[in-house]
Amino acid sequence: MILGLTAPGRDGGLALSEPSSGRALTYGALAAAVAERAAELAGDKQLAMVAASCGMDAVVCWLAAMQAGHAVMLLPPDLAAARLSTLIELYRPDLLLGWPEQSGYGPGPAGFARRFQPDGGLLHPDLCLLLSTSGSAGSPRMVRLSRRAVEANAGAIAVALALGGEDRVATTLPLSYSYGLSLLHSHLAAGAAVVLSDLSVLSRPFWDLAASCRLTSLAGVPFLWQSLRRLDLAALAPPSLRFGTQAGGRLDPRLTLHFHDIFARRGGGMITMYGQTEATARMTVLSPDQLPARAGSVGRAIPGGAIAIDGGAVVYQGANVMMGYACDRADLALADQMNGVLPTGDLGHVDEDGYLWLEGRAGRVVKVVGLRLDLDEVQARAAMLGPTAALVRGDDLIMLIAGAVPMAETRAAFAADLGVPAAAIRWRSVTAIPLGGNGKVDVAAAEALL
Repeated sequence: MILGLTAPGRDGGLALSEPSSGRALTYGALAAAVAERAAELAGDKQLAMVAASCGMDAVVCWLAAMQAGHAVMLLPPDLAAARLSTLIELYRPDLLLGWPEQSGYGPGPAGFARRFQPDGGLLHPDLCLLLSTSGSAGSPRMVRLSRRAVEANAGAIAVALALGGEDRVATTLPLSYSYGLSLLHSHLAAGAAVVLSDLSVLSRPFWDLAASCRLTSLAGVPFLWQSLRRLDLAALAPPSLRFGTQAGGRLDPRLTLHFHDIFARRGGGMITMYGQTEATARMTVLSPDQLPARAGSVGRAIPGGAIAIDGGAVVYQGANVMMGYACDRADLALADQMNGVLPTGDLGHVDEDGYLWLEGRAGRVVKVVGLRLDLDEVQARAAMLGPTAALVRGDDLIMLIAGAVPMAETRAAFAADLGVPAAAIRWRSVTAIPLGGNGKVDVAAAEALL
């Protein structure tokens, strides 16, 4: 059974909870539901395009499709109609789930809509999951993942985070985003519980849910943690909440230590991770016991993985590396093109104890007044001032900030910290920083505000 749902000793433990409907499934009930729907979907390998909502029925259905050996493409449920049409045209899915009625499709098995005229295009036997790259900005390019990669990453993360049956996490990130999906997969692989919710972490109802469901950890990308800095997390969070996990970009070490201090007083701590969709999800983990000494590091490779540095560039190796990219249906027949090795495109170094320190991403490294700057690093340093986006226009560094522009003294101190003349930084107030579905700054949308 996929993700070890039928592992010994977990049959009666809570697997999925959906507070909005009052429904819950034990591992025994979840495994039975997945097996029943998988039987309905039995047959030749097909491509299922799924709206990855936080609903229990949707989760059961796509787990069943994967269990039945089909390939599942998970997409944001709020995907624009035009983009959905483009993806359907390019990939010609055999099955659809969670989308409005589409021309050429009719009722099918297990709640899916079926294509009237099957495409017939070959799908590689190992292909299990298709996810959009986090930096795709609307591109139809997908990451091809095998079932081996999905299960290897889920199991390795469960071990690295020491997850167990008593752990509970809410879906605070989209399930179409590799980090969000990894929360679901790693907790199921560990026999832990997942609370399916689309409530905003910045809303009071979420914290009521956190208390009633006794959440033990909170997951977020840097923007979420930057936003939480303005709230009194120690007062908001229930006593059960002992760990924070962060990935999806660099978080200022000062913020990491701020939240680590809150969680450490509860017997837990802050866990920093580094991952890419091309590696299924996460590649390294920095455990709380390495703080504050290694604040700023993203940790050591997950079990079964390895990090190497090639000319300053970070290279990852492991069973969780993708098979390659896909741009259309024909690419889904391709075999593994990566052989377990992923050049990440990031720069960094590994210290004598095997801990990785990132030093920027090649595509976001720019020069301002002749000085080399990593825009992600700049953005992280500005996080203490509020949600920001760092951009470059000509020779100027432009800082978009949600809310009021900082006072002159603060701006001067920030420029001095970067080693850039204050006159080379232009600050602009915006109503909100545009974010992509993965919670990261949408650079294209941010540039459109200039």
